[in-house]
Amino acid sequence: MSRPVDNWPGVLTGSVAFLAAWLVRETLEARLVTHLLVQFPLLLAAGALLAGRPCGPTRWNRGGATGLALAAAISAYWMLPRSIDASLADLRFEAAKLASLPIAGAALARSLPRVPWLARQLLAAQTLAMAAAMGWLYTALPERLCLRYLRSEQDELGTALLLLAALASLLWLGRLCVRPPALGATSASIGPRAVQSGS
Repeated sequence: MSRPVDNWPGVLTGSVAFLAAWLVRETLEARLVTHLLVQFPLLLAAGALLAGRPCGPTRWNRGGATGLALAAAISAYWMLPRSIDASLADLRFEAAKLASLPIAGAALARSLPRVPWLARQLLAAQTLAMAAAMGWLYTALPERLCLRYLRSEQDELGTALLLLAALASLLWLGRLCVRPPALGATSASIGPRAVQSGS
């Protein structure tokens, strides 16, 4: 666990991100695209910055699996149209969203550095594919998925998700081509158990 004195820039930046997501929430939640693509990332980033990077092994989050599962469950819940509508209609759901998404961001920050290289690439590919699939669904389905927003805003969000998924995919593939992992780093990412068992 990182000490606060070592992470004060992250604590400061994370606090600013959380306050921005909270204080201007009415403006961000007025449109579907800013609700999901601005407020949600701000809350995730706030949690990640406040948490800092992991230091030392942890038994509960070996290989980052537990933290990734927690972050995935929280994020998946708040991406549901009913959950989005509920956060606008009920202050209890709004408070739960403001509290749980930073927890998901913190779990990601503490877990991703523990995940082997190959698993991180598979996770990135799956995330990009899910973003593209969601973008297609938001634009292709004729009915409104989020009843609190207009159908045109659903098209706007779907188009934005498709564009972001395409751009992020190009950047990800370009990074893989420009900076492929070294053979030693890839084999080392299998995990310490494999190394110990082979010795």
